[in-house]
Amino acid sequence: MEIFYFNADEPKQIKALSKLATDILREYYDPLLGIAQNLYMTEKFQSVHGILDHMKRGAVYGVLTLTPIQSVKHNTNPLGVFAYQFKKDYFYISKFYLRAYARGKGYSHPLMDEFERVALEHKLPALRLNVNKYNPTIDIYEHLGFRIIESEVNDIGKGYVMDDYVMEKRLS
Repeated sequence: MEIFYFNADEPKQIKALSKLATDILREYYDPLLGIAQNLYMTEKFQSVHGILDHMKRGAVYGVLTLTPIQSVKHNTNPLGVFAYQFKKDYFYISKFYLRAYARGKGYSHPLMDEFERVALEHKLPALRLNVNKYNPTIDIYEHLGFRIIESEVNDIGKGYVMDDYVMEKRLS
């Protein structure tokens, strides 16, 4: 598996990243949140403008993909997209979306290992993320060592909210 990072100065790459994230989120969250809210959220957060704004505020974006040999063998595209930020007391995973065909196959483990390595390299004692309260991946995050530490509701505009759990994994 390979992890590729994006540079804000490469518009073609950011456009491809935006499309990948939007495609994954529309497929996964339309049934969970409803089409209208998910369309609003993808336009706000996954558009080229939304990604570039997030990068200006310190977010690091990348994709997870199979190695070139495996990609040819399995005829696959990137498996998923992620973004993270360094906070004062923790490493924040702000995006972690896998394509439908990549879910449940263990692809999240190498990326989580990379997140832990980078967090520890920056002397950050924990990983954190937000997950929608009705998202079935909560069990997966718990299996990966995350625990719910709080609940929060964030107004994102136009009458929509993100109703999330904050989950944390302490690092040794």
